[in-house]
Amino acid sequence: MEPVAPPENPNPKQIPPASPPQTPNPTTPPSQIPPSNGTKKHQKLWMIISIVIITLLLTTSIVAGFVIYKNLQEKTESTPEQTACTLEAKICPDGSSVGRTGPNCEFAECPTDSQKDQFLENSNLQPTTGPTIPTD
Repeated sequence: MEPVAPPENPNPKQIPPASPPQTPNPTTPPSQIPPSNGTKKHQKLWMIISIVIITLLLTTSIVAGFVIYKNLQEKTESTPEQTACTLEAKICPDGSSVGRTGPNCEFAECPTDSQKDQFLENSNLQPTTGPTIPTD
């Protein structure tokens, strides 16, 4: 018996039948396996979810930074400026001393006699005439 040749294709424009889909071979790397339609849909979904999450995180960070900035700005505006004065003393005519005070670091006023009397009354201190030196 002689072998029979396959019949010739009567319509040369006809597309040959498609090859069967490739089944993944255990030795085929994952990058060469064509993705299925379901996988593409899942990839799009995950990409959209990722973009939404990143956008929310960025928005939250910007709002939080603005709130913190405003709070710090309000605190610095409401806090009066503090000035450090030198530790000098001025000797008053009555022998007492006063230091520098206030925003301009000016010497305080020397106390008057009425202020001294009022201070002594409120503090229960007794005035003294000075140190006493025992004599033998």
